[in-house]
Amino acid sequence: MALAKILIVDDLVENLLLLEFALKPFEIEIVKATNADEAEQACFHDQFLMLILDVHMPGKNGIDLAKDIRVKGLNQLTPIVFLTADNVTPDLSKAGYQMGAVDFLFKPLDTVQLRAKVRVFLDLYQERMKVIELMRVLEQSQAQMVAQEKYRAVAALTAGLSHNLNNKLFVVSGFANSLLDVVGDEQKPALDKILSSVSACTTLLEQMQVFTGIDRHDGQRDFLEFRPVVDNLLLVLGASSDDRITLEAEMSDAIGEQQVDAVAIREIFMPIVMNAIEACSNQDQMYQIAIEVSISEASFICLVSDNGPGIPDVIKDQVFDLFSSAEGIANKRGLGLPQVKGLVERLSGQISVLDNEPVGTVVRVQVPIDKLVQ
Repeated sequence: MALAKILIVDDLVENLLLLEFALKPFEIEIVKATNADEAEQACFHDQFLMLILDVHMPGKNGIDLAKDIRVKGLNQLTPIVFLTADNVTPDLSKAGYQMGAVDFLFKPLDTVQLRAKVRVFLDLYQERMKVIELMRVLEQSQAQMVAQEKYRAVAALTAGLSHNLNNKLFVVSGFANSLLDVVGDEQKPALDKILSSVSACTTLLEQMQVFTGIDRHDGQRDFLEFRPVVDNLLLVLGASSDDRITLEAEMSDAIGEQQVDAVAIREIFMPIVMNAIEACSNQDQMYQIAIEVSISEASFICLVSDNGPGIPDVIKDQVFDLFSSAEGIANKRGLGLPQVKGLVERLSGQISVLDNEPVGTVVRVQVPIDKLVQ
C-alpha cells in the first residue's frame, strides 16, 4: 500500500520544517507548499490524508484556500486542520468549519497535540483504504460470478440446441444415404453435397460442445500421435471453409510421432483455427492458416497464424473475455477463446495474441510437454 500523504501549507519555510519534524515519527509522505497556488496544484495531483493550512498567509489566506479546494472538487473528504497564531473568533471558527475544518491548532505548535490528531486521522485513513480494497475485491468476484452464470446459461442453451439439431441431422443423413442406392448418377452429386453439408453441421455442433464444455468428461484422455490429430482436425475444418482458405500444419517427425492427449489438442486448436477461418471468410483474396509446433524449454510451442485482416490493438486483450463488448472483428475472433485460455491455464500453459508480419494474427500457445504426453 502506498504511503499516505499530508499537505502542509505555510508561507514561512521555518514553520514548514517544524511541522515536518513533528510528523517524522509517522510513516507518511509530507508535501509542502508555501502559498495557495502551490497547494491547489498539489491537491489537483494527489489525494491527501489530511490538510494542514496556515490561516494567515500573504495573498489568499487559509480559509479562502480551503474554500477554493472544496469548490473545485479537490480532496472533498479530506479533513482540514487550520494553524493560527491568533485567537479563534466566532466568525473565524464558523468560516473554518464551513470549509471542512475539523480543528484549529495554535502557534507556537504543540507537537504532542498535533501528533495525537494525526494519529487519529491516519488510523481512519488506513481503515478506509482497507474497506476500499475489500470493495474492489468483492466487485471483481461479483463480475466473475456474473460471467460464470452467463456461461452456464449459454452452455445449457447450446446443449438443447445441439441435441435437437443432431436428431434432425441424423434423419437427413439417413434419408440421403438410403437414396444413394436408388437414384441415378446425375442426382448423386446433389446427395453428396447434402451429406457433406450434414457432416459440416455435425462438426460445427461438436465445436459448439467443445466451446461450452458439453459432454466433456473430467479426466478424459485419448492418446494418439500428434501429427494425425492435427491433420484430421484441419481436414474436417477445411471441408467446411471457403475454397480461398488453405490450411496446413508444420512440425518435425519427432514431434508428430509423440503420443499426445488428443482431446486437449482438439479443444485447444479447433476454436483457434475456427476463429481464423471466420476472420478470413468473405474476403476477396487467398488466405493461408498455418499451425506450427515446436519444442522449447520442455514445452510445446504452438503457433496458429493467418494472413487475414488482423485484430486492432485496442481490443486485442478482449478476445479472451467471455462476454466482450468490443464491436466488429473482436466478436468474430472471440468464439471459444475464453475456454481455450481456461484449458491452457489448467494445463499450466500460456496463450497470447500477436501480430503476424506483414499482416494477420498469430495465436501463441505454450504448454508443458508433460501435461500433454503419456
